[in-house]
Amino acid sequence: MNTVRRTNESKVKFVLFFLLIFMIAAGSLGLWFAADWTKNKTISDIQKQAIQHLELYKIYLTSKIATFSNYPIILAENSMIISFCDNSTTAQGINSYLSQFNASVGASASYIINKDGIVIASSNWDADDSFMGKDYSFRPYYKSAINGIPSNYVAIGVTSKKPGYYASYPVRKGSDVVGVAVVKSKLDSLELGTQEIMGTLLIADKNNIIFASNDDLFDFYSMQKLSEGVLSEVKARKQYEGVDLKPLPIIRETTQGSAKIVILSPSLTDQREVSLVMEGVQIQENGWNVYLLSEVEELDKKILINMAIVFAVIVVTFVAVFLLINARLRNIKENFIKHQKELETKVDERTSELHEINEKLLFELFERKRLENALKIKTDELETINENLRELVQKEVSERSKKEQILIQQSRMAAMGEMIGVIAHQWRQPLNAIGLIVQDLVDAYKFGEMNEEYITTEVQTTMQHIGFMSQTIDDFRNFLKPSKKIQQFDVNKAIEEIMSMFEGVLRRDSVVMSIENPGGSYLTTGYPNEFKQVILNIINNAKDAIVSCRKKGLLDKDIQGKITITLENGTLDTQSQDKKVIIYIGDNGGGIPEDVIDRIFDPYFTTKSEDAGTGIGLYMSKTIIENNMGGRLTVRNISGGAEFTIEI
Repeated sequence: MNTVRRTNESKVKFVLFFLLIFMIAAGSLGLWFAADWTKNKTISDIQKQAIQHLELYKIYLTSKIATFSNYPIILAENSMIISFCDNSTTAQGINSYLSQFNASVGASASYIINKDGIVIASSNWDADDSFMGKDYSFRPYYKSAINGIPSNYVAIGVTSKKPGYYASYPVRKGSDVVGVAVVKSKLDSLELGTQEIMGTLLIADKNNIIFASNDDLFDFYSMQKLSEGVLSEVKARKQYEGVDLKPLPIIRETTQGSAKIVILSPSLTDQREVSLVMEGVQIQENGWNVYLLSEVEELDKKILINMAIVFAVIVVTFVAVFLLINARLRNIKENFIKHQKELETKVDERTSELHEINEKLLFELFERKRLENALKIKTDELETINENLRELVQKEVSERSKKEQILIQQSRMAAMGEMIGVIAHQWRQPLNAIGLIVQDLVDAYKFGEMNEEYITTEVQTTMQHIGFMSQTIDDFRNFLKPSKKIQQFDVNKAIEEIMSMFEGVLRRDSVVMSIENPGGSYLTTGYPNEFKQVILNIINNAKDAIVSCRKKGLLDKDIQGKITITLENGTLDTQSQDKKVIIYIGDNGGGIPEDVIDRIFDPYFTTKSEDAGTGIGLYMSKTIIENNMGGRLTVRNISGGAEFTIEI
């Protein structure tokens, strides 16, 4: 009896010792977990708050930028300013208007720049640091706006030496840009205070240069070291003249989960090293980056408090367990003899309990089988749901594809509508020709001299032009109808029809046209009448270039003007299974000036020479080839002239 009791007591002591080791290990793990959890929770809360502040500020900043960008539009569309830019006389009235406008919107300055980049009117015309007469042609906002593209720009003023947000907009008279309207707004309204947004707010441009902050210590630092190329570009534009643009002094950078934690050098603020959670967001409209630095305050104190709480819980738990075990030991000692006497009774009771347990186990096995069957049913239901989801996704993809096709068709129909308006301008050529013939008839009547064959040819050719242009407009109208379909046609045959129609006009101007091809099929799929209009426009452009070149004495009168059309079969189109057809149209008309060759396809572009047309034919041709027929139209200078290349 005593031996059994000592054996049981030894087992209890062993369990007690093992439990003590377990409690110590669990306590240490609990303390470590409390510290780590507190740190993660604190930083996560700061990160979430920073993200919420940034999203709200992004909306505020986007609204401010939109407001600033609208100011120059109001000036650029003012008829008084348009007239002033087109024919600037005295600027007194404009200066007064700009002063009133500037005061009403609360901007730093409002001014007008002419086509040469010189300020011709300004709201601060009477100030010591007036912009009047200043040359701002080097500023990117001027370069962009004078080319017809509105712009915005953050920089330190060359004259005022103060930073600001510059918004520019082209002043147009008709289709010509005659000047640029600029409004410089203060950056103060972009810099929310600490009472409005918790932490240090940094606003950086697309090069990550900080130009505004609710803490002036951070102004004109860069978020990282700038490359030599970026520094050279900023210096050339005089964007931040007078500042060093040093990188932000970050001495250490770590991550905690998804949060980025930086430690700034005390040299920046003359304080101790402070851990800051840094979150950022980008403004898609202009590429700006907005950062929020939030200090991790009293982190060590929070960790100690939570560790103390966990330690107290561990101690209380350990004491409770120890007292429970001690009471258990005393109870074992007191009841050991009694338990021995009742052993046989307990055995019988245990046998009965085992029987009940066996029945429970059988019931549990049955229940487990039932649950497995239910799980299988649920699995089948989930598979059915997944199949339905896949069908819904496929249907959504199909619907989205249809919507995209509708948008493409709408864009194409809008482009065709614009081209119908463009084609109307081409009526000027045949009508001018009719005017010339009528004038010749009048002169002949007066002097009794007229070549009947010449007049007949000119009239027939001009009428062919008018008939072709009428058919072209009808074709474009039909193209806008939903039933319009593309068709296969012979490129060679279409060009020969144009050559036949244009022969009389070319013969009058002493120009010959030839077509060269190595034979074979030159079939393509598209819109044949639109294609003919493109060929007619390019041939007419080449003929005018030759005539102009001859008038200027650049082409000897004894040398015949030539237009050569060459056909080639290109690569196989994998979608239509047709071979690409390449058409080269060259002339000896002296070529295109290099400074305008990149702009000849712009709508209504003209070289401003006396022989230049309206400048819409080539724009229309490029739209037809690339937007309607999915091809490509380019131009280059060759020896003695220019060459257009069409690939369809």
